[in-house]
Amino acid sequence: MSETEGGRLLLPGERLRSGRQALGLSEADIAARMHLSVSYVRALEADDYKRLPSAAFVRGYIKNYAKLVNLPADELVSLFQQIDQESAIEEPATLPPGSPAHDRRLWWVGGAIGFVVAIWLFWPASIDSPTSSASPAFVELDAQPFDDVQADQIDEQGEPLPDDAEVEPQPEPASAQELPQASAEDRLVVSFSELCWLRVRDVNGDELYVGQRDAGQTLELGGQGPFRLTLGNAAAVSAISFNDASVRVPQAAPGQVITVRAP
Repeated sequence: MSETEGGRLLLPGERLRSGRQALGLSEADIAARMHLSVSYVRALEADDYKRLPSAAFVRGYIKNYAKLVNLPADELVSLFQQIDQESAIEEPATLPPGSPAHDRRLWWVGGAIGFVVAIWLFWPASIDSPTSSASPAFVELDAQPFDDVQADQIDEQGEPLPDDAEVEPQPEPASAQELPQASAEDRLVVSFSELCWLRVRDVNGDELYVGQRDAGQTLELGGQGPFRLTLGNAAAVSAISFNDASVRVPQAAPGQVITVRAP
C-alpha cells in the first residue's frame, strides 16, 4: 500500500483503516481481535490520539493493529512518534514590534526603571546612614566565675542552681539496636490471561514499568507501595498481589482502561 495519496503523506490511522477495508474487516472485528472498544478503534483510525491513553499505549495499539492488517508495524509506530513529538512542541508567544501590546510593555518597563532611579537619587541620606551620635551604653555585671560552678549545677537557662536543688538525671541515648529499621521494599505481582498494556508507578509517582505482557505471563516489581497500575486491557489481568496478599481485580470489559491501586 502506498504511503502517499495524491502527493500527501498518509497518517497511521488512515493507513490502518485502508488496510482493514482491503481485508473486508469491520471496526467491530478489529476491536474484538485486539480486545479494545470500538471507540478506541475509531480514534486510532481518525488519528485522534487525545481520546486514547498515553503514547506508550498508543504505540502498542498501532503495532498490533498493523500486524492484523498486514502493514509494516515499525514504520507506522515511527510515524506516530514523529507526530507525537511535533505536537508536543509549543512555540513561545512573541509580540511584534510596533503593536499596542508591545508599546505598552516598553512603557511599563521604562516607567519602572525611572521610579527606581528617582528613589535612589532623592532618598534621604540620614536614613541610609548607620551611624548615630549617641554613644552606646555599657552595663557592668557581677558574674560568678564559671569555674566555681559544676556542670550539673546549671539549669536550662544557664543560671546556677541552689545548693539544695535536685538535678534530674538525663535519659541515656538510645542504642543502635533500638532505632527503627528502614521499611523493607514492597513486592507487586501481576498475572495475565491475555495480552495487556500497563504502566506501574510507586507511592512517589515514579514510573517503575511501561510495556505489555502476554497471556500466561506475570510481572514482578519491587518498590515502595502503594502502587498505581494503569491497565490498557483490564479484562486481561487474572490476579494482583501486594506482599503476597491478594488485591481485588475489578470487573472490566475487554479493552477497557482502568487504574488500580495496590493495596
